[in-house]
Amino acid sequence: MTFRNYQIYVQSATEPPSPTLGDEWYNTSNGKLYKYGFYNGVVQWQDWATLIGSISSSLSGASASNTALSNAVLTAYTETIKALGNVSGTVSINLFLSNYFTATSTGACTWTFDNAATGILMSSFVLKLINGGAFTQIWPVAVKWPGAVAPTLTVSGNDTLAFVTDDNGVTWRGALVMADNR
Repeated sequence: MTFRNYQIYVQSATEPPSPTLGDEWYNTSNGKLYKYGFYNGVVQWQDWATLIGSISSSLSGASASNTALSNAVLTAYTETIKALGNVSGTVSINLFLSNYFTATSTGACTWTFDNAATGILMSSFVLKLINGGAFTQIWPVAVKWPGAVAPTLTVSGNDTLAFVTDDNGVTWRGALVMADNR
């Protein structure tokens, strides 16, 4: 039995000839499901039980600070939205909590960016700020804006800002990516 949808799924007692990356094979002689891919530096068939066990042991006890995925291909993923709610005064963007934040400015805000990645890693986040232009927004001195000028934000509406650092948070590159988006 063979189905075609970006990959091939085969049921047989023998290894399928001429497989391509992503193909799946159910070995009817031993009852195992295999996936054809790049494993341990070699393109080969790998049984799913071993793959799942390997992934599980790799991620066991994982935290945001100690897990690396190498050569990972993500076809679909989601990120947690951290809703900060109504904000004024000192407001922390804590990168341990999310990489996407929403906030409604109800007064002047002094922003801090906390827990950027360290070492040879980069950090980035997006901030959807509502009514940011209605009040003074004080950004960290580490933020560098295009033309060295912080953007003018919408008084009554949504703005989307993006920030990225590749030096442990010493310098943040900031940009208004969507102004007054509705």
